[in-house]
Amino acid sequence: MTPVCVLLLPGTASPCNLQKHIAFLRSMHIYIQKVGGEIRLLYYNNKESDYEQSDGYKYMQKLQAKQHAMKDGDDNRGQVYVQVFQSKLENMDGSPPFFTVKAGPAAFGPDLDEDFLLTEAHVVHTEPQHGCTKLENAHAVRGKIVLMQRGSCMFVEKVRLVQQLGAVGAVIYNQRDGDTDKFFTMSGDGTDDVSIPSAFVTLEVGVQLRDYLLQGRPLFVSLSGLKWEEPGTSPIT
Repeated sequence: MTPVCVLLLPGTASPCNLQKHIAFLRSMHIYIQKVGGEIRLLYYNNKESDYEQSDGYKYMQKLQAKQHAMKDGDDNRGQVYVQVFQSKLENMDGSPPFFTVKAGPAAFGPDLDEDFLLTEAHVVHTEPQHGCTKLENAHAVRGKIVLMQRGSCMFVEKVRLVQQLGAVGAVIYNQRDGDTDKFFTMSGDGTDDVSIPSAFVTLEVGVQLRDYLLQGRPLFVSLSGLKWEEPGTSPIT
């Protein structure tokens, strides 16, 4: 059978190395083929008369549009800033933030820059810290911006879980050191069901926020596409 649509991806390893990701693609008749240094996603459909209306074809079209945008140097998401206050009162009285850092956006949920959104709330760290399984402190998540460490599951799965628990936003920090200048757009899974904003920060910033919270000291965070000062990591003391 000849595939209806073929998408070439760079790299030598499959981007869908987990069985559930492969199953997700196959449920839409999309299959992975590795040829040399290329990864091909092939979409098949027996109903050629209406294949353009199928979920698989639409998903492939979205991937192609995203790929073209990335080649043009545009990830379709604007700059995100995480602004940290030591208390809610500081933010309310117009005081400048404790510090401001640049952050990577998410390919899912609202675009903080384009939609001119501002999300503010106190911060809570998930237990366990990766936030991929049932949270031990689920009762503390509602109405908060949730801090989580990267790893163990997809970015979108972390945010989806805390959204279901009533969180208003999420900050995910890297689990590797040395990536201080590398920000990227956190990937989704093709399902458009996330309505809260999220941002990706470095390990250094995430550990500072986590350690501050572990001391029992409150933090109030603002997520937006706007900055109040030049970004720069200031140690929390």
